[in-house]
Amino acid sequence: MSEATMASNRETKRLKESFAKEVQQHETFSTRNNSVEACQRFFKPISNVKSTTTPMTKKATSAMDMEVPTAEHFCGYVMKKVQEESFCIEHQNKEAPLAFIALAGYVVETILRNKNPTAYNQYFHNGAFTVPASNNMYDNPQYHSIVGQKLLLIDWC
Repeated sequence: MSEATMASNRETKRLKESFAKEVQQHETFSTRNNSVEACQRFFKPISNVKSTTTPMTKKATSAMDMEVPTAEHFCGYVMKKVQEESFCIEHQNKEAPLAFIALAGYVVETILRNKNPTAYNQYFHNGAFTVPASNNMYDNPQYHSIVGQKLLLIDWC
């Protein structure tokens, strides 16, 4: 066996052991576990992307808080998007359900690119966004079908 093969086998074994361990709290990205600079870089909006989101209402906590979407916002947006013919044609060859693609786009625009991490802290736990139940989800079979599903946030950088 060559030296390169042995090194590859050792690395494979090391990675298997590492991936078998449960993720520790200090290993997940949150504002509590990282520097202010890392948090600001993570939540920095991308300036060259056009927003296609609908306006939302503000939470009545303070004037400094930014808009935080509610479950009804998610449900309404998904219902609107899956009824758009252009959206359906654009994503017809994707393997994920259209409702989940629409929701993921809305989450990116309203939560991940938001300068205030209040919405992130409200909806993301251990890097996962669980689709919240909505009062009007029974009128929207597409949204109802994804309630409880998890959207994972993976930052490859």
